Amino acid sequence: VQHPARGRHGGGNGMTGRLTLDDGTPVSAKGNTLVPSGRHLIIEFPGGGGLGNPSERSSQARERDRRLGYVTDDKKEAK
Repeated sequence: VQHPARGRHGGGNGMTGRLTLDDGTPVSAKGNTLVPSGRHLIIEFPGGGGLGNPSERSSQARERDRRLGYVTDDKKEAK
């Protein structure tokens, strides 16, 4: 969860994954972790890195990716 998927051929890197308890407490991705009774472990798996330079795609294709949540302008909310 510390290293994002790498982009290829000019594409940007993806986001990193995240493990937390249901209250937002971070959980280590390595080793043994005890999840307290009645609590939930939240595992977030981001998508991969980009393929190709986005500026070389049509504006319609870029807008579709944004609309579907595949990318965002700030890369912090990508799905």
